[in-house]
Amino acid sequence: MSFDDIYRRITEGKRGTTLKEETGESYRLTVPVNVYFEGGTGGEDVIADPPKVIITYDLEVTYRSWGIKDINVTVREVEDFTVAIENSEDLDAEVEQIPVKVAPEACEILWEAGSGYAPDMLEVTLDNAGRVKSCELSFYYYKP
Repeated sequence: MSFDDIYRRITEGKRGTTLKEETGESYRLTVPVNVYFEGGTGGEDVIADPPKVIITYDLEVTYRSWGIKDINVTVREVEDFTVAIENSEDLDAEVEQIPVKVAPEACEILWEAGSGYAPDMLEVTLDNAGRVKSCELSFYYYKP
């Protein structure tokens, strides 16, 4: 059984995501996104629209006779999305829309034991001007 077959089997349908699609040498997966503002928002609700984004990434797997030795992830693309800021204290205030573009190299990979080799959650922190300050992509791995 190839790595792609194993990957497909253990990631299919996990955590409400869709099965990855091959795009050349890269993989694509839809993951939930959470957006935060540095220092809080002062009574405002931050809503990502859409609440899920498509991540394009590469997996580099190093094998040994006893199994998988190492897995490296390279994020190739993060789909652009919009953040809607609603003021819960002033219902008459206009909803502010902020476009968010995440540079793939800005994404830090956080490894967590789980049930597959797949990204699970994207968390983005914006500064007060709406620019990406940090990006964390939780990546679950299966440890046999």
